[in-house]
Amino acid sequence: MAGPRFGGAAGSWANLAPTQVPSRGYRVVSGSVWWRLIFWPWRQYLAAHSVNITFTPPDLAPPGAAGVFFTDDKSLQGVLGASDFASRVGLNQQSQTECQKYGCAIIQFDVPNPPQAQVPVAAPGAKQQGITVGGAREWLTQGNVQIADSMVVVYTDTTSSGPRDFDLPL
Repeated sequence: MAGPRFGGAAGSWANLAPTQVPSRGYRVVSGSVWWRLIFWPWRQYLAAHSVNITFTPPDLAPPGAAGVFFTDDKSLQGVLGASDFASRVGLNQQSQTECQKYGCAIIQFDVPNPPQAQVPVAAPGAKQQGITVGGAREWLTQGNVQIADSMVVVYTDTTSSGPRDFDLPL
């Protein structure tokens, strides 16, 4: 079994304090959100684009969302497996359950520059603003972010042999 994808010792998560907006962000979504709301619409976009049909790329957050919640790579150090990713970034209980059953996607993207992100209001149960209930740093983009082929996707799930992760092409 390989170690944590983002470095660190498995199961050892740093206690972090809020900091400036990073240049690279990481959005963690459950498998069902990944396949239905990101992967499939992206494939439709690519198909339309290949035959010169004008089609707008899909977004990282659901339509109408105020922005995209994301974290940084330091917050993901020591995290191993889908349920740990979901817990660390403070996904809701339904999304955590989906991650345990079906895995989750970690989407790396360039944060719009100049940083168009802010520290969101603290979620119920969070110890401080800018930190999720799971202890990861957290920001919210101002508006949605369109998917681009420069994004990197890591998919993680659990098998009978334990956690595994692999890169998915966009």
